[in-house]
Amino acid sequence: MSKHVRSSNTVHSAADLVRRACEESLAAIKKHHAAALRLEAEPIHQIRVGTRRLRAMLRIFESLFDAQWAQELEAELRWLAHLLGSVRDFDVLRERLRDAVGPKDRPAMLYLQRILSARHRAAQAAMKEGLRSERYTALLDRLQMSTLAPSVTTQAGAPALEVMLPELKTSWKKLSTSAASLKTRDDSTKFHHVRKAGKRVRYSCEAMIDELPGKKGEVAKTFIKRLKKLQDTLGELQDAVVAAETVEQIVELKSSHRAGLSRIANSQKKAEQKARKKFRSVWARTTRRELRDWMK
Repeated sequence: MSKHVRSSNTVHSAADLVRRACEESLAAIKKHHAAALRLEAEPIHQIRVGTRRLRAMLRIFESLFDAQWAQELEAELRWLAHLLGSVRDFDVLRERLRDAVGPKDRPAMLYLQRILSARHRAAQAAMKEGLRSERYTALLDRLQMSTLAPSVTTQAGAPALEVMLPELKTSWKKLSTSAASLKTRDDSTKFHHVRKAGKRVRYSCEAMIDELPGKKGEVAKTFIKRLKKLQDTLGELQDAVVAAETVEQIVELKSSHRAGLSRIANSQKKAEQKARKKFRSVWARTTRRELRDWMK
């Protein structure tokens, strides 16, 4: 969430918020670059979050930007996020699976971890190469230029809330429609779509939080917390799906430790089902009308 404090006498334009988002994304990348090259998990995650926040703004408020500029910047941020995400996903997966086994399945887990470790190292090598590449340097230059003069439309010169709230409400309605229609047994990709849409709405709310006066700002903070809870629940579901599918693919490739690997996969399927059942109650708390009145 933004660290900036809103002055009661200051009304920022949408362009100001875009510049701020570019500044914060660039700052996150620079701050954590060295530690990411040392393969430290949290810095890798923080760079990824920094790219997501700006990408969310580029997607939800697309009418405020020059289309080509926004598309090119989003594509490069997506490239970086993919490099980081491949490493981060293995960090999460390996830790998750380590916590999922009982004593009798430890031989299977050791076998599984050897395979995952090799894949993890390959993802780490690709990330390191990317973080030292000319493409990465060009992205930093592009972000630096955007902190000074992002390619925005004349509409972006208007007060931020005036032009951004309608766009946010439209994105919220799309998210709400998708989430409300979800059934417990729906394909996991539908849940993942809602998770990504919810994350974009959350980040966009956070970008505007300092512009909201008094009580509206406090209500918006509660709304953001509910979105975070929704994100966590759907993240648990997605992580369990990925874990189960990864283990099942390894079972198909190799007969060694088949029984133990199958039990590990089943433990993740149970975690997925638990998250599916939890989703409805979490969504109900997120969508309460009084938490959304600040969007008016």
